[in-house]
Amino acid sequence: GTQFGLRVPIGVVPLLSLEPYVAFSYMGDASETFGGFEYTRSGFDGTAFGVNAMLGNPGLIPGFQFFPFVGIGTQTLTRSGSEDISDICYNFGLGLGIPLPLLGLSLSVRGELNVLATGDTSRKFANVNGGITYKLPWF
Repeated sequence: GTQFGLRVPIGVVPLLSLEPYVAFSYMGDASETFGGFEYTRSGFDGTAFGVNAMLGNPGLIPGFQFFPFVGIGTQTLTRSGSEDISDICYNFGLGLGIPLPLLGLSLSVRGELNVLATGDTSRKFANVNGGITYKLPWF
């Protein structure tokens, strides 16, 4: 599916950044054939918001950067014909910041595992995200 959103990295100390975020996901439908019959299930639409803690300041200091991160937030999944799922989510992953020639811009790419706790079980999602970071002059 597709995911988009907004993340705002804020340098707290030289080696630590906090990143409040909001994200929207649109997971596509899935079709499978069982015993000669095709079955299609609608994908979830999701909304999440929370905060990540990152080692380093991606996009905020010069040079290539790897940045591990962990986060906590809340996520809601909705789908036609199913009860909504809304609970605490956890994520972790590794990103790469690549400076661009334009002043204050960098490209970031990250891999992430997102776990949505749902009582006695959980839903897990793997994401690969890319985006542009702009360094605000006063941060």
